Amino acid sequence: MPTRCMKGRIWYAMVALLSLAAIGCAPLSGYPRDPNDLDAELAALQTYFSPDIRTQYDALVDANARRQFRDRVVYAQLRAYDINFKRFQKALTGDRNAFGVGTDWILLGLNAAGAATGGSAALSAASAGIVGAKGSVDKELFYQKTLPALLAAMEASRTAALVPIEQGLSKPDAEYSLHKALADVSTYDRAGSIPGAINAIVKDAGAKGNAAEAELKFARTAEFAKSLHLVLPVQARLKALTLSQALAVAKAMEPNLPKRTKEVRDFVNGLDPTGERLKSGEAAKQLLLAWQINDARDAASIKEWTDALDAAEKQ
Repeated sequence: MPTRCMKGRIWYAMVALLSLAAIGCAPLSGYPRDPNDLDAELAALQTYFSPDIRTQYDALVDANARRQFRDRVVYAQLRAYDINFKRFQKALTGDRNAFGVGTDWILLGLNAAGAATGGSAALSAASAGIVGAKGSVDKELFYQKTLPALLAAMEASRTAALVPIEQGLSKPDAEYSLHKALADVSTYDRAGSIPGAINAIVKDAGAKGNAAEAELKFARTAEFAKSLHLVLPVQARLKALTLSQALAVAKAMEPNLPKRTKEVRDFVNGLDPTGERLKSGEAAKQLLLAWQINDARDAASIKEWTDALDAAEKQ
């Protein structure tokens, strides 16, 4: 049974724990407080989301009136989506930070309380439970590690989606109706979502991959394939090199690199921008194998490789 003194220490430890938890759970959104009453503004904007908004527009006959109505509705809906997106950003960062810092402070408090009471089993169990819960939430919210990239993708996608809207609103109503504008506004809204951001990142990665593949094909011509038999013996010799021999070949081939085409030079320097091939045998061997298979197939180039290999193999 704990003594009166021990009970007192438990009480003070728990008070400290609750105080630390309260501090730790303070929101850390990273955004300054907005002076605007966003709830009131959103409430005022709801009239522009009325189910009969299209009917009101279609009932207008005057072209100028239709255009003014279109512009009011579009800008009002854009503002509403901007408010929601801002809140979404704050939730993504603020809630996650609050949980992380809050649980850290709670753990500190529990450990402190445990130490003050000589190691309470209940406190230890609570501490272990919070550690497990925090780890579980970290797994569920793994995207937090890529949150900056996701937010950047959202911002970029929203900006891109805004372009056709602004361009359309500069045109007469007959060329850009409210119906078309609302479809574009819907695209703008979807651009500010995590699925939209992931889709944009995937598309960007695919485009970059296709561009890189096109560059890698610079030497993959029919003539290149026909001359493959000239390369295979050189490749076999390169693979058989020791690391010191590979370093020797890399140093012997380096003066020949400026004579290669720009594509080959860019390829080699892109693989090894820091020149590790001239310092490390392992880096040299990997670079040489990639360079040689993408190198020119003329007799002069093959001879340079052969001469470099002959000299290195004599070491």
